[in-house]
Amino acid sequence: MGPGGTDSDRHHSQLEYPLWYAFFLGPTALILGALVPSPISVSLEKLGRPGQGLLLLLALWTLGNLYRDYGRLEDTLNLQPATPTAQVSWPQVHQRLEALHEDSLFPHYIELYYATLAPISRDNLPDKLRITASALRFSPVDRLVFKYPVLLALAGQTREAEIMLRMAMRLYPDLVGGIRPQWQALSQRYPELGTLLPILDEKVLPPRQATSAISP
Repeated sequence: MGPGGTDSDRHHSQLEYPLWYAFFLGPTALILGALVPSPISVSLEKLGRPGQGLLLLLALWTLGNLYRDYGRLEDTLNLQPATPTAQVSWPQVHQRLEALHEDSLFPHYIELYYATLAPISRDNLPDKLRITASALRFSPVDRLVFKYPVLLALAGQTREAEIMLRMAMRLYPDLVGGIRPQWQALSQRYPELGTLLPILDEKVLPPRQATSAISP
């Protein structure tokens, strides 16, 4: 993103990865190829038929694993209760995501879904903090950027929670109004959130002004 890009452009690029899209990768590949001083050629004939067959098997094996892991992840996310009136328990989802994470080709997506689906509680709090932090580095979606300060507050990391909350408010200012009543109700169960509620009433500065305000 060039210096002329807007803050919303930069935030958008963190969420949908536009630089992965074919309409960017295609022209970029052509330009990079044109800039190569001498052409690069790869001859598969040197591998012989056994080598080519091995490459084909490796490609098919990789595609098969991708298809399998994606199906397992999708099945977990679409997990249905045994009866229409029941609900899928978090331990059941947790167990399946944990098993997937050990050998999946989509570890970052599994962490993202784990962090999103994990209930807000003190149970397994260190694991939730670690996985949520990792998921935020991968994709700072709105639900997680507001969930992470809550987990930090429950862990007694009040200062870090306040910093993360202000960052979340600058990133998603339109969601602040809907977050407050939810946190107000949640604070009845977890008093640690009481220190974060006044911050939700603060005026949200635009990203550029906020950066200037905290710069020395």
